[in-house]
Amino acid sequence: MGMYYLSIYLMRREDRSSLYFVLMCIVVIGRTSIHGDYSVYRLLPFISYHAIVFFVLAMLTLTSVYTVFCTCIAFVRGKQDSSIVLFGALGLVGGAAYDILVYLKLIPQYVGELSSFGFFVLLFFQSFVLARRFSQAFKNVNELSGELLRMDKLKDEFLANTSHELRTPLNGILGITEALLRGSEGNLNEGQRQNLSIVAVSTRRLANLVNDILDYSRLKHRDIKLSLKPLRVEAVIETTLNVFRQLTDRQQVEITSVIPGGLPPVMADENRLAQIMYNLVGNAVKFTRQGYIRVTVKESGDMLEVCVEDTGAGIPEEKFDDIFKSFEQVDTSITRQHGGTGLGLHITKFLIESHGGSIWVASEVGKGSKFNFTLPAAKEQAAENEAAVPVYGPAASARESLSFRVTGAGAHVLLVDDEMVNLQSAAAILKTEGYSVTAVDSGRAALEEIRKLNDISLVVLDVMMPELSGYEVCRTIRENISHYDLPVLMLTAKTNTDDIVRGFEAGANDYLPKPVAAEELLARVKTLVNLKDSVDKAKAAEVAFLQAQIKPHFLFNVLNTISSFCDTDPERAGKLINDLANYLRHSFDFKNLDLFVPLNTEISLIKSYLEIEKARFGDELSVEFNLDETVKADILPLSIQPLVENTIRHGLRKKAGGGTVTVSVSQVPEGVQVIVSDDGPGVTADKLDKILTAENVSGVGLKNIHFRLKKIYGTGLSVESETGKGTRVSFTVPIGGVLL
Repeated sequence: MGMYYLSIYLMRREDRSSLYFVLMCIVVIGRTSIHGDYSVYRLLPFISYHAIVFFVLAMLTLTSVYTVFCTCIAFVRGKQDSSIVLFGALGLVGGAAYDILVYLKLIPQYVGELSSFGFFVLLFFQSFVLARRFSQAFKNVNELSGELLRMDKLKDEFLANTSHELRTPLNGILGITEALLRGSEGNLNEGQRQNLSIVAVSTRRLANLVNDILDYSRLKHRDIKLSLKPLRVEAVIETTLNVFRQLTDRQQVEITSVIPGGLPPVMADENRLAQIMYNLVGNAVKFTRQGYIRVTVKESGDMLEVCVEDTGAGIPEEKFDDIFKSFEQVDTSITRQHGGTGLGLHITKFLIESHGGSIWVASEVGKGSKFNFTLPAAKEQAAENEAAVPVYGPAASARESLSFRVTGAGAHVLLVDDEMVNLQSAAAILKTEGYSVTAVDSGRAALEEIRKLNDISLVVLDVMMPELSGYEVCRTIRENISHYDLPVLMLTAKTNTDDIVRGFEAGANDYLPKPVAAEELLARVKTLVNLKDSVDKAKAAEVAFLQAQIKPHFLFNVLNTISSFCDTDPERAGKLINDLANYLRHSFDFKNLDLFVPLNTEISLIKSYLEIEKARFGDELSVEFNLDETVKADILPLSIQPLVENTIRHGLRKKAGGGTVTVSVSQVPEGVQVIVSDDGPGVTADKLDKILTAENVSGVGLKNIHFRLKKIYGTGLSVESETGKGTRVSFTVPIGGVLL
């Protein structure tokens, strides 16, 4: 019995009840081996007979007590079958108690030993419980199998019914759209024609997907019927290629066919052959970003062999068999190149084999793929009645440029999505509210736009994209730009809790599931754009506050200097008044809350300030400008002038005999470099370490500028100094205004 239940445990190790029963059987085996004439005593005669008996009875007692204790707890907790196990345990305890009392001569022996009978009762009931559980398990499996079959049938019926219901509105949308493109309501402008072309092509694509879902349901029940007739394969191929020429960037991917004349027709179902070609060419288009897609046809005995060749990503050899299975895809990650259901090739293989042909693939990763299939040649001639899918002209080539711009009077929004239809639809929605839109089709392109442009107010970012996912793009942005300086709104079909949490952890401000309602998208965009605008105004107000930080004694000293020149040098006094006016005009320009100002505006402020200081200190102050006149850039206001002021106040004025201030602006590979240096007494090492920290409480100075630069550009000031040789303070304005 122990061996039997041990084999059951080894076959189903997740259920340990059989193992516990085996251990109980081992206990019984142990008792039997020393029962009666006590074989152990004969093998080990030096052990006392009474000691053996006492040991056996003690172990029996402990086993019985523990068994009853465990089963009583299980019975109180209402465990299944606990009452049966408890009854068997009590039988064992009763038999053991009787034998112990007889051995101790507390009662006379009326019958033989009852321990063996008690063990038999316990094992019998334990075995009964296990058998009952296995029986119930088999019953549950049968019930679940029946339920799964019923649910599978319901699922197939749902797919079939839903697909049928979807066909009607899709055909209506496609019909009306094509009628409008043909001019049923008058001439269309270029933008209208472009958008309607996208609707038509997307609807046709969706209709083919619905057909795949419907065919999958039929395929399981072998319910696909073919209407075979002689067909000219050239017509079906060209019709299919015309559809994908409208979807593909013609400058990057060339779609052609090479079909020799004189080929016999094929015996096939026209709709199914079109479906086969659509799936194979569509698969090639999805995975080919540049190069060509070529369809060739040749005779092969009594079959026609069609080859769909591309220069796409290719397929690993170990995946050749898997790609023809249902719901299988080569890449299932969120950074995969393209989506899809994974049904197309599975259905294609079934349809080809239903025609009496076969399909196979040859591919090399990084170089492309070849899908070959055969169909039987027809002996009769084909009727010339195949209709072509319409092509709507150049405007229909919606993928000729996935990156585009829409200019508006509102805030600048960056759209990032690898699907052309999503970019076009989101841009059209934002255009209604006057937003300026830049649309790009990859994460790398998005990061490049952020580097180049400093006026982006919001990034609307898709999660599932090739190469860089939306999460990775968002994390890269957040390395140097805060949530408030550049909000990110994620749009995605991945809507479970883990995905939403992952998006916020990557640095997203908001998360919106697809499909997106236009009103909700506009509301979320408006909220985040207003957030960005409020932050920009707060920063500008901070700049205005800094502009007002002019010491009263500075004005008093300047006025005294001008007054002294009125008698000795009136002309210079007039010039100083103009310089002071220019300085004050920039300093008290509270209406100007721009985050950036032209570089020449800041230089003008510096020159006015230095002219005033030179008038005050005379020959003690010398000024040099090394300015690259070709440099044109926007910088943070009051980012250079306070550096010059700090140099004069804390540097040169402490040096006997005065000194020289040098202001340099030059172009460097990283952007525009600004350097303010002096030949003053320099800064000691202990003070240099604290000069950009909160411990520096010297007023308007380096730490404020350092904080603002770091917040906007990601990097702040660099301060170098050597005692007795002067100080050099520099910073770099990156190209585009933002470092990533």
